[in-house]
Amino acid sequence: MPRSKTLTSKLSRPRSSKRLPRRPAARCVAKSAAGASLRAAVPADAAALTEVIRAAYAPYRAQGLALPPVDVGIADEISAYSANVAELNGRVVGGVIYSLQAAKAHLMNLAVDPDASSRGIGRALISAAVDAARIAGHSEIHLGTHKDMTETQAFYRSLGWRLSGQEGNKVTMFLPL
Repeated sequence: MPRSKTLTSKLSRPRSSKRLPRRPAARCVAKSAAGASLRAAVPADAAALTEVIRAAYAPYRAQGLALPPVDVGIADEISAYSANVAELNGRVVGGVIYSLQAAKAHLMNLAVDPDASSRGIGRALISAAVDAARIAGHSEIHLGTHKDMTETQAFYRSLGWRLSGQEGNKVTMFLPL
């Protein structure tokens, strides 16, 4: 999977058996392919990230897809889990929320503002989550998406994610680390 050299060099550290803090990338600032800065999210980012999530999922809601409430409780998720945001010209244009706390690392939410799409921001955010999971000692990371979000599934597959199952409208995927 291609990664920004800056992102990889900032986050890659030797593995250890010691569990790292919840936010291993908290001090890390890196650049995506589009020049967006990636940093650890803080609760103050919740409103902006919520708007990005709403904008990113709006086309799917307009198609009538029954999606879970992915834009609810973002401040709580930022506080409880690991999260990164991407900023472009001082504005939050993307974010990823992921859990490293359980036996399995889990990518919980990924969103990029449609006005900032196709610039490598989503790829850089996923890379940050994947690198953090690797540093924390996980051997794979998991996610769930809607079965009708085929473009999203294709994006994940292009990054090496594999289908692991489907139940109802939910498709699950994993990425070996």
